[in-house]
Amino acid sequence: SVFSESALEKKLSELSNSQQSVQTLSLWLIHHRKHSKTIVRVWYNELKKAQVPRKLTLLYLANDVIQNSKRKGPEFTQDFAPVIVDAFKHVSSQGDEGCKKQLGRVLSIWQERAVYENEVLGKLSEVLLVEKKAKKRPYEEIKVNDEGFASRSSPGEPPQTADLIRALQELENAASSDATLRQRISALPPEVQDTSLLHKVTDKESGERLSRLVEEACMLLADYSGRLAAEIDDRRQLTRTLAVFLQSQKDGLAQNEQKLEEYKRKLARVSQVRKELRSRLNSLPDLSRLPSVTSSHHCDGSKFNAYLFLYTYFCRYILVVFIALTKRFEETYKLTVLMLKMFKKDPEKKLLVTDKGARMYTIISESMSSGEKGGKHCHDNSRALEDREREKKLAKKRLYIVSAVCLVFMVGEILGGYFAGSLAVMTDAAHLLVDLTSFLISLCSLWLSSRPATRTLSYGWHRAEILGALLSVFTIWLVTGVLVYVAVERIIDDDFTIEGTVMLITAGCAVLANIIMALTLHQSGHGHSHGGLSSHSHDHGKEKGHGHANGNHCDVEGQDGKKPQANASVRAAFVHVIGDLLQSISVLVSALIIFFKPEYKIADPICTFLFSLFVLGTTFTIMRDILIVLMEGTPAAVKYNEVRERLLKVKGVKAIHNLHIWALTMNQAVLSAHVAIDDTVEPQVVLREITQTSFDTYSFHSITIQLEQEADQRPDCSLCQGPKK
Repeated sequence: SVFSESALEKKLSELSNSQQSVQTLSLWLIHHRKHSKTIVRVWYNELKKAQVPRKLTLLYLANDVIQNSKRKGPEFTQDFAPVIVDAFKHVSSQGDEGCKKQLGRVLSIWQERAVYENEVLGKLSEVLLVEKKAKKRPYEEIKVNDEGFASRSSPGEPPQTADLIRALQELENAASSDATLRQRISALPPEVQDTSLLHKVTDKESGERLSRLVEEACMLLADYSGRLAAEIDDRRQLTRTLAVFLQSQKDGLAQNEQKLEEYKRKLARVSQVRKELRSRLNSLPDLSRLPSVTSSHHCDGSKFNAYLFLYTYFCRYILVVFIALTKRFEETYKLTVLMLKMFKKDPEKKLLVTDKGARMYTIISESMSSGEKGGKHCHDNSRALEDREREKKLAKKRLYIVSAVCLVFMVGEILGGYFAGSLAVMTDAAHLLVDLTSFLISLCSLWLSSRPATRTLSYGWHRAEILGALLSVFTIWLVTGVLVYVAVERIIDDDFTIEGTVMLITAGCAVLANIIMALTLHQSGHGHSHGGLSSHSHDHGKEKGHGHANGNHCDVEGQDGKKPQANASVRAAFVHVIGDLLQSISVLVSALIIFFKPEYKIADPICTFLFSLFVLGTTFTIMRDILIVLMEGTPAAVKYNEVRERLLKVKGVKAIHNLHIWALTMNQAVLSAHVAIDDTVEPQVVLREITQTSFDTYSFHSITIQLEQEADQRPDCSLCQGPKK
């Protein structure tokens, strides 16, 4: 604050008899040392007006200012000298023996540290009626009583942490660390230190020059000795303060240990009550199982009440039987429907075993006419829509769960990173924010993909998921680039601090959160996974599909009956979480390094840089699949030549051309082909076998087969030529 006499008078009037109050005002006065004359004048006037206890406090303040200002200049020492003797006289004359004793301690410290010249110290000694010390004691004789007064000793509470930190910081500029002054002392000429060299002085001029050097050396050594003595006393005082602080911490530790033992005993008693209560609850009767009848039958023993009691139980028994029969009827109805379906699909003997009843049913039928076979609609057995809806429902559930987990842990990481001062933790929290945005984008894309097809978008909005996954990958690249830039900047500047403990706890929680989200988003199914685009099932006992042709063309949607394959939105979210998991592991590694070796704080940006490269690596696979879908390429799991050879093995197929296989989404492939057949085979039979072979082997979304006669083939047609590579 700005210095003024009124401000100084106000601060002196508010001064209290505590260590913190004296030190705070002392620092303020030293800061305004250019006004030292005004400060001394106002201080002396306030001393004369104050009561006896406050007079001693004001002397403590003067003592603190005089000793601590010596390191910055002699202003206060010189300006207090004319009034300090009168101040001692004034306080000593009005104070009691205890007050004089405190003044004597102040004087002894000044004598030991040579704060003033012997003349001033002698006058102060005469004031206090003590032996005049005309000669300063050498430093080796200085002995400070541990119970004596020190410049910063004052009655009060145990030292606060802020006081200890300030005392330690003040020692950083102590005399022992003044290398420049020590170098000046070591550079003193030998003539000023050795009397045997005085014979070299041959004339008055050289003698006066040597005299000036000796005077300067005396002042330099006296000043440095005084500063060292002050530093030693400060260190002793700090040692005593630390001892008091340590004792207070030990007392607090003992109290907390006693409280802990007390609470443990309480916990043991409460646990015993809980154990006995549980055992009693198990032995008590359950009143809810008693018959729900009116209380009148307890009052008398009439036959009416007995009949009412029996009637109630009879009604309950009938109700239970009715429910059981209803459930059995539902099971019987479902079983009948299933048998009818099997009867229609397979004219031969079928054996069906139910799990619950372990009963066996055998159905035998005669061959059906070809007209009955061909009379079915081409979408009767299609389960593509049901599988797709089931896949989306499961994907939404997973995304909702990980969004909630991500939000909770993101808030925790933001708070932990702020208090720890860790870039790695804060950037990991930012990564979680990007992941949360990615999850919301995935949910939005799932909602879009559920919209029905239009005349413009005949396949519907299925590829909205692919666009959402592409946007998620772009956000990963963007955030990773920002993290790498900030990490490199930190390595170059090296101007940051990190709280290792908070960082370690937060990083551990982040790893746990990402593991939970990764397990939630992990997709696994039966059979061999092929990147989410196709799969080979091992279940060859499924019912045969069918195809229905109008002319020589058929468009059939697949029924595979398999578990839902990897959803594109969930897969993109899973890649996000894997990237976050790698980033969190890097934060945990750097936190462990910083926790045990705080000087290796550079590990924080280095780990951020290295693991960001790993995060980029996790996006390459999904980016490749996204590009394949957008370019309408053949899925990596579907081998073009393998499909072609499998179709050529169908009886009656002579040639295949114009074969196209492309990905509608990451887990839905589409096939179209022109098939040339023999004139001697039935087209519908060939069509059924081709479609069934394709659906049994691959998870196609839909298959379009155009049947042609072998005679219609043109070898020179460029459109009929297959791909070269």
